[in-house]
Amino acid sequence: MDIVFLKVFNMSITAGWLIGAVIVLRLLMKKAPKWLNCILWAMVAVRLLCPFSLESTFSLIPETETINPEILQSGDHPRIGHDIPELNNLLNSRISKSDTPTPGVSDKLVHNLMYIAGVVWAIGSVALLGYAFMVYCRLYGKVREAIPLRDNIWVCDRVKSPFILGVFRPKVYLSSSISEEQGKYVLAHEQAHLKRRDHWWKLLGYFLLAVYWFHPLIWGAYYLFCRDVELACDEKTVRHMDIKEKKAYAEALVACSMPKRMILTSPLAFGEVGVKERVKKIVHYKKPAFWMSVAAIVVCVAVAVCFLTNPKDDTFHIGIVIPAGAEKGFYYSDEEISSNGNRVILWLEEGMGDTEVDLYPTGVNQNDTYAPAYITPGMPVKMEAEKGAWFQVGINMSNPTQEDKTVYVRVKGVTVRIADSAAGADNHAAGSGTEAESYPESGREP
Repeated sequence: MDIVFLKVFNMSITAGWLIGAVIVLRLLMKKAPKWLNCILWAMVAVRLLCPFSLESTFSLIPETETINPEILQSGDHPRIGHDIPELNNLLNSRISKSDTPTPGVSDKLVHNLMYIAGVVWAIGSVALLGYAFMVYCRLYGKVREAIPLRDNIWVCDRVKSPFILGVFRPKVYLSSSISEEQGKYVLAHEQAHLKRRDHWWKLLGYFLLAVYWFHPLIWGAYYLFCRDVELACDEKTVRHMDIKEKKAYAEALVACSMPKRMILTSPLAFGEVGVKERVKKIVHYKKPAFWMSVAAIVVCVAVAVCFLTNPKDDTFHIGIVIPAGAEKGFYYSDEEISSNGNRVILWLEEGMGDTEVDLYPTGVNQNDTYAPAYITPGMPVKMEAEKGAWFQVGINMSNPTQEDKTVYVRVKGVTVRIADSAAGADNHAAGSGTEAESYPESGREP
Protein backbone atom coordinates (compact mmCIF):
# COMPACT_ATOMS: atom_id res chain seq x y z
CA MET A 1 0.00 0.00 0.00
CA ASP A 2 2.80 2.45 0.88
CA ILE A 3 4.62 1.87 -2.43
CA VAL A 4 1.42 2.42 -4.42
CA PHE A 5 0.58 5.59 -2.50
CA LEU A 6 4.08 6.99 -2.98
CA LYS A 7 3.80 6.42 -6.74
CA VAL A 8 0.39 8.12 -6.81
CA PHE A 9 1.71 11.00 -4.71
CA ASN A 10 4.66 11.62 -7.04
CA MET A 11 2.38 11.44 -10.08
CA SER A 12 0.04 13.99 -8.51
CA ILE A 13 2.91 16.44 -7.97
CA THR A 14 4.07 15.99 -11.56
CA ALA A 15 0.52 16.52 -12.88
CA GLY A 16 0.19 19.59 -10.66
CA TRP A 17 2.61 21.48 -12.91
CA LEU A 18 0.42 20.73 -15.93
CA ILE A 19 -2.76 21.69 -14.07
CA GLY A 20 -1.20 25.03 -13.16
CA ALA A 21 -0.29 25.61 -16.81
CA VAL A 22 -3.82 24.73 -17.95
CA ILE A 23 -5.39 27.11 -15.44
CA VAL A 24 -3.20 29.95 -16.72
CA LEU A 25 -3.92 29.09 -20.37
CA ARG A 26 -7.68 29.09 -19.71
CA LEU A 27 -7.36 32.73 -18.71
CA LEU A 28 -5.21 33.62 -21.71
CA MET A 29 -7.37 31.78 -24.26
CA LYS A 30 -10.79 33.17 -23.34
CA LYS A 31 -11.65 33.78 -26.99
CA ALA A 32 -10.50 30.38 -28.19
CA PRO A 33 -13.00 27.54 -28.82
CA LYS A 34 -13.96 25.90 -25.53
CA TRP A 35 -13.38 22.39 -26.86
CA LEU A 36 -9.67 23.21 -26.77
CA ASN A 37 -9.94 23.58 -22.99
CA CYS A 38 -11.30 20.04 -22.91
CA ILE A 39 -8.24 18.89 -24.86
CA LEU A 40 -6.04 20.47 -22.21
CA TRP A 41 -7.92 18.64 -19.45
CA ALA A 42 -7.54 15.43 -21.44
CA MET A 43 -3.76 15.98 -21.24
CA VAL A 44 -4.08 16.25 -17.47
CA ALA A 45 -5.95 12.94 -17.44
CA VAL A 46 -3.18 11.31 -19.48
CA ARG A 47 -0.57 12.63 -17.04
CA LEU A 48 -2.55 11.25 -14.08
CA LEU A 49 -3.21 7.88 -15.70
CA CYS A 50 0.17 7.01 -17.19
CA PRO A 51 2.89 5.98 -14.72
CA PHE A 52 5.54 6.44 -17.42
CA SER A 53 6.27 9.12 -19.97
CA LEU A 54 8.65 9.91 -22.80
CA GLU A 55 11.71 12.04 -22.06
CA SER A 56 12.28 15.35 -23.78
CA THR A 57 14.76 18.22 -23.62
CA PHE A 58 11.74 20.55 -23.85
CA SER A 59 10.11 19.19 -20.69
CA LEU A 60 9.27 21.83 -18.07
CA ILE A 61 8.61 19.26 -15.34
CA PRO A 62 11.26 19.95 -12.66
CA GLU A 63 11.25 16.49 -11.06
CA THR A 64 9.33 13.25 -11.66
CA GLU A 65 9.96 11.86 -8.18
CA THR A 66 9.56 14.49 -5.48
CA ILE A 67 9.98 11.77 -2.85
CA ASN A 68 12.43 9.04 -3.80
CA PRO A 69 10.92 5.53 -3.47
CA GLU A 70 14.28 4.38 -2.11
CA ILE A 71 13.22 5.67 1.32
CA LEU A 72 11.02 2.57 1.58
CA GLN A 73 13.88 0.23 0.72
CA SER A 74 16.67 1.43 2.97
CA GLY A 75 17.31 2.32 6.56
CA ASP A 76 18.33 5.88 5.77
CA HIS A 77 16.46 8.90 6.96
CA PRO A 78 13.74 10.01 4.53
CA ARG A 79 14.95 12.67 2.13
CA ILE A 80 13.14 15.11 -0.08
CA GLY A 81 14.57 14.92 -3.61
CA HIS A 82 13.14 17.99 -5.29
CA ASP A 83 15.14 19.99 -7.82
CA ILE A 84 15.42 23.00 -5.48
CA PRO A 85 18.52 22.48 -3.31
CA GLU A 86 17.74 25.34 -0.90
CA LEU A 87 14.30 23.85 -0.20
CA ASN A 88 15.84 20.39 0.15
CA ASN A 89 18.34 21.60 2.74
CA LEU A 90 15.62 23.29 4.81
CA LEU A 91 13.20 20.35 4.74
CA ASN A 92 15.81 17.65 5.12
CA SER A 93 17.49 19.39 8.06
CA ARG A 94 14.14 19.52 9.86
CA ILE A 95 13.49 15.87 9.02
CA SER A 96 16.91 14.94 10.39
CA LYS A 97 16.23 16.80 13.64
CA SER A 98 12.88 15.08 14.07
CA ASP A 99 14.27 11.59 13.37
CA THR A 100 15.13 9.47 16.36
CA PRO A 101 18.84 8.53 16.69
CA THR A 102 18.05 4.99 17.80
CA PRO A 103 19.32 2.53 15.16
CA GLY A 104 16.50 0.88 13.21
CA VAL A 105 13.78 3.12 14.68
CA SER A 106 13.99 5.72 11.90
CA ASP A 107 13.53 3.09 9.19
CA LYS A 108 10.50 1.64 11.00
CA LEU A 109 9.04 5.11 11.53
CA VAL A 110 9.27 5.94 7.83
CA HIS A 111 7.60 2.68 6.84
CA ASN A 112 4.84 3.15 9.45
CA LEU A 113 4.13 6.73 8.37
CA MET A 114 3.99 5.77 4.70
CA TYR A 115 1.76 2.79 5.49
CA ILE A 116 -0.63 5.00 7.48
CA ALA A 117 -0.68 7.56 4.67
CA GLY A 118 -1.44 4.77 2.20
CA VAL A 119 -4.31 3.46 4.32
CA VAL A 120 -5.81 6.96 4.74
CA TRP A 121 -5.50 7.51 0.98
CA ALA A 122 -7.26 4.21 0.23
CA ILE A 123 -10.05 4.96 2.71
CA GLY A 124 -10.60 8.39 1.17
CA SER A 125 -10.74 6.96 -2.36
CA VAL A 126 -13.18 4.23 -1.38
CA ALA A 127 -15.33 6.78 0.47
CA LEU A 128 -15.60 9.06 -2.58
CA LEU A 129 -16.38 6.17 -4.91
CA GLY A 130 -18.92 4.81 -2.42
CA TYR A 131 -20.59 8.21 -2.16
CA ALA A 132 -20.89 8.45 -5.93
CA PHE A 133 -22.33 4.95 -6.06
CA MET A 134 -25.00 5.87 -3.49
CA VAL A 135 -25.90 9.05 -5.41
CA TYR A 136 -26.32 7.09 -8.63
CA CYS A 137 -28.39 4.42 -6.87
CA ARG A 138 -30.66 7.13 -5.49
CA LEU A 139 -31.05 8.61 -8.96
CA TYR A 140 -31.90 5.22 -10.44
CA GLY A 141 -34.49 4.84 -7.71
CA LYS A 142 -35.97 8.22 -8.65
CA VAL A 143 -36.39 7.36 -12.31
CA ARG A 144 -37.91 3.89 -11.83
CA GLU A 145 -41.29 5.43 -12.57
CA ALA A 146 -40.05 7.18 -15.75
CA ILE A 147 -41.87 6.44 -18.98
CA PRO A 148 -40.32 6.47 -22.45
CA LEU A 149 -41.07 9.41 -24.72
CA ARG A 150 -39.09 8.36 -27.78
CA ASP A 151 -35.74 6.75 -28.55
CA ASN A 152 -33.52 7.25 -25.46
CA ILE A 153 -35.64 10.07 -24.01
CA TRP A 154 -37.64 9.45 -20.83
CA VAL A 155 -39.89 11.68 -18.73
CA CYS A 156 -40.46 11.46 -14.99
CA ASP A 157 -42.45 13.44 -12.38
CA ARG A 158 -39.59 13.22 -9.85
CA VAL A 159 -37.00 14.77 -12.17
CA LYS A 160 -36.47 18.47 -11.51
CA SER A 161 -33.61 19.17 -13.93
CA PRO A 162 -32.83 17.25 -17.14
CA PHE A 163 -29.81 14.94 -17.03
CA ILE A 164 -28.13 11.96 -18.71
CA LEU A 165 -27.88 8.69 -16.80
CA GLY A 166 -26.09 5.55 -17.89
CA VAL A 167 -22.74 4.58 -19.35
CA PHE A 168 -23.15 2.18 -22.28
CA ARG A 169 -26.85 2.84 -22.92
CA PRO A 170 -27.31 6.39 -21.64
CA LYS A 171 -30.78 7.84 -21.36
CA VAL A 172 -31.92 11.46 -21.25
CA TYR A 173 -34.38 12.12 -18.41
CA LEU A 174 -36.71 15.13 -18.59
CA SER A 175 -39.17 16.56 -16.10
CA SER A 176 -42.74 15.81 -17.05
CA SER A 177 -43.55 19.48 -16.42
CA ILE A 178 -41.06 20.84 -18.96
CA SER A 179 -42.58 22.83 -21.79
CA GLU A 180 -42.24 21.77 -25.40
CA GLU A 181 -40.22 24.90 -26.22
CA GLN A 182 -37.74 24.34 -23.39
CA GLY A 183 -37.59 20.64 -24.13
CA LYS A 184 -36.39 21.35 -27.67
CA TYR A 185 -33.33 23.23 -26.45
CA VAL A 186 -32.64 20.89 -23.56
CA LEU A 187 -32.62 17.88 -25.89
CA ALA A 188 -30.30 19.66 -28.34
CA HIS A 189 -27.86 20.24 -25.48
CA GLU A 190 -28.05 16.70 -24.11
CA GLN A 191 -27.69 15.13 -27.56
CA ALA A 192 -24.56 17.23 -28.07
CA HIS A 193 -23.22 15.76 -24.81
CA LEU A 194 -23.87 12.25 -26.07
CA LYS A 195 -22.14 12.90 -29.40
CA ARG A 196 -19.08 14.19 -27.54
CA ARG A 197 -19.15 11.21 -25.11
CA ASP A 198 -19.10 13.67 -22.22
CA HIS A 199 -20.87 11.18 -19.92
CA TRP A 200 -17.75 8.98 -20.20
CA TRP A 201 -15.27 11.79 -19.67
CA LYS A 202 -17.02 13.07 -16.56
CA LEU A 203 -17.05 9.55 -15.13
CA LEU A 204 -13.30 9.30 -15.78
CA GLY A 205 -12.76 12.74 -14.25
CA TYR A 206 -14.55 11.75 -11.05
CA PHE A 207 -12.58 8.50 -10.86
CA LEU A 208 -9.32 10.48 -11.05
CA LEU A 209 -10.64 12.84 -8.38
CA ALA A 210 -11.31 9.85 -6.13
CA VAL A 211 -7.78 8.54 -6.67
CA TYR A 212 -6.02 11.88 -6.19
CA TRP A 213 -8.41 13.40 -3.64
CA PHE A 214 -5.55 14.52 -1.36
CA HIS A 215 -4.24 17.05 -3.91
CA PRO A 216 -6.14 20.39 -3.82
CA LEU A 217 -5.30 21.22 -7.43
CA ILE A 218 -7.10 18.06 -8.57
CA TRP A 219 -10.32 19.34 -6.98
CA GLY A 220 -9.92 22.66 -8.77
CA ALA A 221 -9.16 20.86 -12.03
CA TYR A 222 -12.29 18.69 -11.74
CA TYR A 223 -14.53 21.70 -11.10
CA LEU A 224 -13.06 23.67 -14.01
CA PHE A 225 -13.26 20.61 -16.24
CA CYS A 226 -17.01 20.33 -15.53
CA ARG A 227 -17.46 24.01 -16.42
CA ASP A 228 -15.48 23.67 -19.65
CA VAL A 229 -17.42 20.57 -20.71
CA GLU A 230 -20.68 22.50 -20.38
CA LEU A 231 -19.30 25.59 -22.16
CA ALA A 232 -18.00 23.44 -25.04
CA CYS A 233 -21.35 21.71 -25.32
CA ASP A 234 -23.18 25.05 -25.30
CA GLU A 235 -20.95 26.29 -28.13
CA LYS A 236 -21.63 23.17 -30.15
CA THR A 237 -25.38 23.59 -29.64
CA VAL A 238 -25.78 27.33 -30.38
CA ARG A 239 -23.22 27.83 -33.14
CA HIS A 240 -25.94 27.72 -35.83
CA MET A 241 -28.63 29.57 -33.85
CA ASP A 242 -29.76 33.12 -34.42
CA ILE A 243 -29.96 35.63 -31.56
CA LYS A 244 -33.64 34.83 -30.83
CA GLU A 245 -32.91 31.12 -30.48
CA LYS A 246 -29.86 31.84 -28.31
CA LYS A 247 -32.00 33.85 -25.89
CA ALA A 248 -34.60 31.08 -25.75
CA TYR A 249 -31.82 28.56 -25.10
CA ALA A 250 -30.46 30.74 -22.28
CA GLU A 251 -33.92 31.03 -20.73
CA ALA A 252 -34.27 27.26 -20.77
CA LEU A 253 -30.90 26.98 -19.08
CA VAL A 254 -31.92 29.33 -16.27
CA ALA A 255 -35.25 27.56 -15.81
CA CYS A 256 -33.56 24.16 -15.49
CA SER A 257 -30.63 25.23 -13.30
CA MET A 258 -29.90 22.93 -10.38
CA PRO A 259 -28.35 23.41 -6.89
CA LYS A 260 -24.54 23.59 -6.77
CA ARG A 261 -24.43 20.96 -4.06
CA MET A 262 -25.10 18.30 -6.70
CA ILE A 263 -22.20 19.23 -8.97
CA LEU A 264 -19.69 16.84 -7.43
CA THR A 265 -21.26 13.50 -8.28
CA SER A 266 -24.27 14.38 -10.41
CA PRO A 267 -24.44 12.99 -13.94
CA LEU A 268 -24.39 15.38 -16.88
CA ALA A 269 -27.22 17.80 -16.12
CA PHE A 270 -28.45 20.66 -18.29
CA GLY A 271 -28.26 23.32 -15.58
CA GLU A 272 -25.34 21.76 -13.73
CA VAL A 273 -22.68 24.42 -13.27
CA GLY A 274 -21.68 27.98 -14.13
CA VAL A 275 -25.16 29.04 -15.26
CA LYS A 276 -24.49 32.79 -15.06
CA GLU A 277 -21.26 32.56 -17.10
CA ARG A 278 -22.87 30.22 -19.62
CA VAL A 279 -25.83 32.54 -20.21
CA LYS A 280 -23.48 35.45 -21.00
CA LYS A 281 -21.42 33.38 -23.40
CA ILE A 282 -24.51 31.93 -25.11
CA VAL A 283 -26.11 35.32 -25.77
CA HIS A 284 -22.85 36.91 -26.96
CA TYR A 285 -21.46 33.87 -28.76
CA LYS A 286 -19.48 34.51 -31.93
CA LYS A 287 -17.61 31.92 -33.91
CA PRO A 288 -13.89 32.20 -33.04
CA ALA A 289 -11.62 33.54 -35.75
CA PHE A 290 -9.70 30.93 -37.72
CA TRP A 291 -6.32 32.33 -36.67
CA MET A 292 -7.37 32.15 -33.03
CA SER A 293 -8.23 28.46 -33.36
CA VAL A 294 -4.92 27.72 -35.08
CA ALA A 295 -2.94 29.63 -32.45
CA ALA A 296 -4.76 27.79 -29.66
CA ILE A 297 -4.01 24.42 -31.29
CA VAL A 298 -0.31 25.34 -31.51
CA VAL A 299 -0.37 26.24 -27.81
CA CYS A 300 -1.96 22.89 -26.96
CA VAL A 301 0.78 21.06 -28.88
CA ALA A 302 3.45 23.06 -27.05
CA VAL A 303 1.84 22.25 -23.70
CA ALA A 304 1.82 18.55 -24.59
CA VAL A 305 5.52 18.59 -25.46
CA CYS A 306 6.51 20.54 -22.36
CA PHE A 307 4.29 18.90 -19.72
CA LEU A 308 3.46 15.40 -20.99
CA THR A 309 7.14 14.51 -21.25
CA ASN A 310 9.65 13.99 -18.46
CA PRO A 311 13.01 15.77 -18.29
CA LYS A 312 15.90 13.77 -19.69
CA ASP A 313 17.82 11.90 -17.01
CA ASP A 314 21.03 13.88 -16.56
CA THR A 315 21.89 12.32 -13.20
CA PHE A 316 24.92 10.01 -12.85
CA HIS A 317 26.63 8.05 -10.11
CA ILE A 318 30.33 8.92 -10.25
CA GLY A 319 32.67 6.38 -8.69
CA ILE A 320 35.89 7.50 -6.94
CA VAL A 321 38.53 5.02 -5.76
CA ILE A 322 40.26 5.76 -2.46
CA PRO A 323 43.53 3.72 -2.53
CA ALA A 324 44.40 1.34 0.30
CA GLY A 325 46.25 3.11 3.13
CA ALA A 326 45.47 6.54 1.68
CA GLU A 327 45.85 9.52 4.01
CA LYS A 328 43.37 12.36 4.27
CA GLY A 329 43.16 14.29 1.01
CA PHE A 330 41.20 14.78 -2.19
CA TYR A 331 40.87 11.82 -4.55
CA TYR A 332 39.30 12.24 -7.95
CA SER A 333 37.16 10.32 -10.42
CA ASP A 334 38.37 8.96 -13.74
CA GLU A 335 35.29 10.52 -15.33
CA GLU A 336 34.92 14.16 -16.23
CA ILE A 337 31.61 15.99 -15.94
CA SER A 338 30.35 19.06 -17.79
CA SER A 339 27.50 21.18 -16.52
CA ASN A 340 24.43 21.43 -18.75
CA GLY A 341 23.70 24.81 -17.19
CA ASN A 342 25.73 26.98 -14.84
CA ARG A 343 25.60 24.69 -11.83
CA VAL A 344 25.72 21.07 -10.78
CA ILE A 345 23.96 19.37 -7.88
CA LEU A 346 25.80 16.69 -5.92
CA TRP A 347 24.78 14.10 -3.30
CA LEU A 348 26.86 11.66 -1.30
CA GLU A 349 25.85 8.03 -1.61
CA GLU A 350 25.64 5.43 1.18
CA GLY A 351 28.56 4.64 3.43
CA MET A 352 30.01 8.15 3.57
CA GLY A 353 30.13 10.76 6.30
CA ASP A 354 30.31 14.56 6.22
CA THR A 355 33.17 15.68 4.02
CA GLU A 356 34.22 18.08 1.26
CA VAL A 357 33.51 17.71 -2.45
CA ASP A 358 35.58 19.40 -5.12
CA LEU A 359 35.25 20.17 -8.83
CA TYR A 360 38.70 20.17 -10.42
CA PRO A 361 38.81 21.91 -13.83
CA THR A 362 40.59 20.09 -16.65
CA GLY A 363 41.76 20.96 -20.17
CA VAL A 364 41.62 24.62 -21.15
CA ASN A 365 39.98 25.46 -17.81
CA GLN A 366 42.75 23.86 -15.76
CA ASN A 367 43.99 27.17 -14.34
CA ASP A 368 40.55 28.17 -13.05
CA THR A 369 39.99 27.79 -9.32
CA TYR A 370 36.85 26.51 -7.61
CA ALA A 371 36.43 26.29 -3.85
CA PRO A 372 35.45 22.88 -2.39
CA ALA A 373 32.01 22.62 -0.80
CA TYR A 374 31.06 20.94 2.47
CA ILE A 375 28.54 18.16 1.91
CA THR A 376 26.41 16.01 4.22
CA PRO A 377 24.98 12.61 3.22
CA GLY A 378 21.40 12.89 1.95
CA MET A 379 21.57 16.68 1.58
CA PRO A 380 22.40 17.94 -1.92
CA VAL A 381 24.84 20.76 -2.47
CA LYS A 382 24.74 23.14 -5.41
CA MET A 383 28.06 24.18 -6.94
CA GLU A 384 28.62 26.82 -9.59
CA ALA A 385 30.29 25.42 -12.73
CA GLU A 386 30.94 27.14 -16.04
CA LYS A 387 28.72 25.70 -18.75
CA GLY A 388 30.70 23.64 -21.24
CA ALA A 389 33.76 23.34 -18.99
CA TRP A 390 34.94 19.89 -17.84
CA PHE A 391 35.69 18.86 -14.28
CA GLN A 392 36.75 15.84 -12.28
CA VAL A 393 34.83 15.17 -9.06
CA GLY A 394 36.93 14.90 -5.91
CA ILE A 395 36.19 13.73 -2.36
CA ASN A 396 38.27 14.55 0.72
CA MET A 397 38.69 11.16 2.41
CA SER A 398 41.19 8.71 3.87
CA ASN A 399 41.30 4.91 3.67
CA PRO A 400 43.18 3.18 6.52
CA THR A 401 42.21 -0.29 5.26
CA GLN A 402 44.39 -2.63 3.20
CA GLU A 403 42.00 -2.63 0.23
CA ASP A 404 41.00 0.03 -2.26
CA LYS A 405 37.63 1.56 -1.45
CA THR A 406 35.20 2.90 -4.05
CA VAL A 407 32.80 5.63 -3.01
CA TYR A 408 30.06 7.18 -5.12
CA VAL A 409 28.81 10.71 -5.65
CA ARG A 410 25.52 11.36 -7.42
CA VAL A 411 25.67 14.35 -9.79
CA LYS A 412 22.72 16.00 -11.53
CA GLY A 413 22.64 18.38 -14.48
CA VAL A 414 25.72 17.08 -16.27
CA THR A 415 27.07 15.05 -19.16
CA VAL A 416 29.91 12.59 -18.52
CA ARG A 417 33.00 11.44 -20.39
CA ILE A 418 36.10 9.38 -19.56
CA ALA A 419 38.99 11.58 -18.43
CA ASP A 420 42.40 11.66 -20.11
CA SER A 421 44.36 9.24 -17.90
CA ALA A 422 47.69 10.99 -18.50
CA ALA A 423 46.29 14.38 -17.58
CA GLY A 424 44.48 12.88 -14.64
CA ALA A 425 47.73 11.46 -13.26
CA ASP A 426 49.42 14.87 -13.27
CA ASN A 427 46.46 16.99 -12.20
CA HIS A 428 46.27 16.31 -8.46
CA ALA A 429 49.05 16.20 -5.93
CA ALA A 430 46.77 14.61 -3.36
CA GLY A 431 45.93 11.61 -5.51
CA SER A 432 43.58 10.52 -8.24
CA GLY A 433 40.91 7.85 -8.39
CA THR A 434 41.35 4.84 -10.67
CA GLU A 435 39.06 2.16 -12.00
CA ALA A 436 36.06 4.39 -11.26
CA GLU A 437 32.81 4.13 -13.15
CA SER A 438 29.66 6.15 -13.81
CA TYR A 439 26.20 5.16 -14.93
CA PRO A 440 22.82 6.86 -15.33
CA GLU A 441 20.46 7.19 -12.38
CA SER A 442 18.08 4.74 -14.00
CA GLY A 443 20.81 2.14 -14.51
CA ARG A 444 22.34 -0.43 -12.16
CA GLU A 445 23.10 0.42 -8.56
CA PRO A 446 26.63 0.25 -7.05
